[in-house]
Amino acid sequence: MIFMLSKEMKQKLISFVKEDISKKDITTELITEKKVNAVIKLKENSVISGLEEAGFLFNYFGIKTKIYAKNGKKYSKGKILIKLYGSNKKILSTERTALNILSRMSGIAVISFKAQKIAGKNCKIMLTRKTSPGLNEFDKKAGKEAGVLSHRKNLNAAFLIKENHLKFNSITELIKKAKQTNKNKKNKKIIEVEVKNFKEIREAVQAKPDVILLDNFSVKNAKKAIKEIKKTKIKIELSGNINFSNLKNYAELKPDFISMGFLTHSVKGINLTLLLI
Repeated sequence: MIFMLSKEMKQKLISFVKEDISKKDITTELITEKKVNAVIKLKENSVISGLEEAGFLFNYFGIKTKIYAKNGKKYSKGKILIKLYGSNKKILSTERTALNILSRMSGIAVISFKAQKIAGKNCKIMLTRKTSPGLNEFDKKAGKEAGVLSHRKNLNAAFLIKENHLKFNSITELIKKAKQTNKNKKNKKIIEVEVKNFKEIREAVQAKPDVILLDNFSVKNAKKAIKEIKKTKIKIELSGNINFSNLKNYAELKPDFISMGFLTHSVKGINLTLLLI
């Protein structure tokens, strides 16, 4: 089976298992080694992500795997996701890390799928960088598989001028510097600026970034701001305290994007199990 994961992602996954095993899985060492079959199945309804990661881990440690589901798809409780065959010792030593990754990524997929469904065609939902350190690529991949955008992969991926940057330079100055940095480059980085009031909106519009992010605007003020910005070609993003209770109201304003930190910073892993058969 071919697993289309980056070299860095593979190395991280292997290190996660080795960290969990430490020097030795002393309990599993007690049992008689045998070749066995096992299944991973859902214990609740879920949108799935992380099949590739879990499959790679078992495969790396010598376990044959067969995947019976697809990332980004919704399945019911009881669905068998993966069948395994190999050493009982290797399955048991790899089990928890593989399930943890699958659980977390599916948890992100569940709420990302729900968020985009609520927003509908009005705008695109995006993740933020409020991910767990070391798991950023996995968190972003889970969201993408559920149909949302990842926003910035890292601090080098795009310019995002925020409130703390504006303590030292103005919006106009920083956008100008970002444009100078982009000059004569084939792959220009997106220039985005976060604003918190209408004074900053007016300055940002004059400086012409690619995207203006309206941070913590009420629905009423966001509506007014969007009307003003849409006279230009600048794209609009909304963020800050947007959740399932108010997402529909914000989405109906038809911004280009809505970014939601809680999709990754408050993950509830889905419930699944591995059973030897």
